[in-house]
Amino acid sequence: MRNLAVMTSGRLATQAVLVVSAFLIPRVLGAEDYGLFAAIMAVVSIVQTGSAFGLPTVEVRFLAPLWQRADRAPAETLAATLWTARVALAVVGSAVLMVWILLSPQLGVGASLCGMLGVFALLRFALEATKSLLLPLGRVGGLAALDFARAALTLPAVIFLFPGFGMLGAFTGMTVLQGGLLVSAFRLLRRVAPVSPARFDWSMLRPHAPFAAATFVGALSSMFQVQFSVFAVASWVTREEAGYLGISVQLYSLLQVLFISARRSLMPILSELQAAGQDERLAYWGSVMMRYSAASLSLVVVIWALLGEAIVGFVLTDAFAPVYSCATLILVATAFFCCGASCNGLLFVRELPRVGSTNSFLYALTTVVGLLWVVEGPNDGAAFRISAVYAAAGAFFFAFAYTSLGWRGGLWLPLGRTLALLLPMLAAWPAATWSGGGAERVAVAVAFPVAYAALAVGLGLLPRDELREIVRTARRASS
Repeated sequence: MRNLAVMTSGRLATQAVLVVSAFLIPRVLGAEDYGLFAAIMAVVSIVQTGSAFGLPTVEVRFLAPLWQRADRAPAETLAATLWTARVALAVVGSAVLMVWILLSPQLGVGASLCGMLGVFALLRFALEATKSLLLPLGRVGGLAALDFARAALTLPAVIFLFPGFGMLGAFTGMTVLQGGLLVSAFRLLRRVAPVSPARFDWSMLRPHAPFAAATFVGALSSMFQVQFSVFAVASWVTREEAGYLGISVQLYSLLQVLFISARRSLMPILSELQAAGQDERLAYWGSVMMRYSAASLSLVVVIWALLGEAIVGFVLTDAFAPVYSCATLILVATAFFCCGASCNGLLFVRELPRVGSTNSFLYALTTVVGLLWVVEGPNDGAAFRISAVYAAAGAFFFAFAYTSLGWRGGLWLPLGRTLALLLPMLAAWPAATWSGGGAERVAVAVAFPVAYAALAVGLGLLPRDELREIVRTARRASS
């Protein structure tokens, strides 16, 4: 639980910086240039996930338990093998990214910027390969610090370099940053485990290759589902619409990463419960993840519906007004995603990666089909229509994941309380269309969480004893 507390605290700090970046960077770049920036970063994110080839799941599922044994030699060899494989894949990934950009002339990326993007991608992917190993090796604090440093330093690199040097200058600054963090991450990793290409041993990785391949499909599908629409809108509609959608999808990604990081920190515990055959405890943790995701995001949806329009106007200016309605739907999609991912993650714990990956693939397919359907319409409002596709696809994903966990995974999680906690999201529509003034909206936004929490605890949706235990555990973990 200490790892969960440290990881969650670090992620909260990092996400706070990323939320600020999600508003400041678009304001500095403007809608059109931010649309290009978001499209490039969407391609980077997709290729980065592809270049990992499912190995991060192998790290937390198999390397973490191996590292806890008295004899750490096999764990050190597996860590070195995973690191070497991922760095080699990073080289391939950077080449794939440059080819993708070169084959997308509609983006208007020149040769100089394309070359810089290749270097940027190589260093970023290698950094991810290096710092990712810190979690299974028990250095959660170092991982959280590196994530925070990258987020905190990326913001000034973009907002100070772009006005004078354009997109090439911004990515040059980000490339230098990735290089510096890579050196720091490698030094930290070497203090824990002697990773090097010389210690690569394919026999250590071979037994886990099928698992990695199966989880790769799911991971790539998930990232494709999130990011491809931004690239598609920038290429096939307009950069302005891509900018609106990009900001909304950025919020989606930030909340997804926060949830996935917390779940990933729980993976060693969930794996132990699975190994011990404690299905009831496993189902309990699945229910906890679903219910608290539903509760927190229902609050976020309604509060955003009340205050989001004013926030967008103040922080981004009226030029980004469409972001408000897009983000409202995207937040609804995030609530469904987190509930579905709570179920889907347990499929991987129960060693059913193909089922989990199939769910992620269906989620991506549903989103892409909806995307292709709505981009055929008029350019104006394309971002809003795609956001609605995300919300519908998220609900389908929740249904896929929950049902498959019950039928194939043998775990039927309690569903009633989760649905009840999601129900207040319906208040977002009247909140968005309400004619109340600014002071009235703030007052309701303050009162709503209090009333929601009181009702949830009073009805037993979030049991009081459970909340006390979570608070006690968090205090013990942070002390």
